[in-house]
Amino acid sequence: PTPTRHAPEVYIVCRAPAAAAVVASQLETLAALAKSSRSPPPTLHLVAEGEAPPAGCATDVIDASLEVHVLLKGLIDLSREVARLQKEAAAVEGRLAKLQAKMAMPEYATKCKPQQQQEDAAKAQGCEGELAAIGRAIAQFEAAA
Repeated sequence: PTPTRHAPEVYIVCRAPAAAAVVASQLETLAALAKSSRSPPPTLHLVAEGEAPPAGCATDVIDASLEVHVLLKGLIDLSREVARLQKEAAAVEGRLAKLQAKMAMPEYATKCKPQQQQEDAAKAQGCEGELAAIGRAIAQFEAAA
């Protein structure tokens, strides 16, 4: 017999109010786009400001202000998901270290255009936000395991 397929529970965290408004207005479209022919359409939830998705979710960090969580507790090996997130964190840490090394160079302030310095600072801040979100996701999986 074929296993019963369950509709995935998807939680979207938006820390930017403008993005949250767009996502909220497009939940039905997002659910239709996310539907697989092999499973029922997902149930999408927009996580309110100050709230957190439930423990046991796989997390994809889009950027510092947007995360997508899919409830997988009981469906996957949580330790493998922690390992995947740790690998993702290592990649982000590598990008951040490279950027910080570039910004720490003595000639950076004088030779780099102000616009580039602002872009680099924003990229560094984005990496730090991603690392924080990945850290939260790892902590959730470890607590749920």
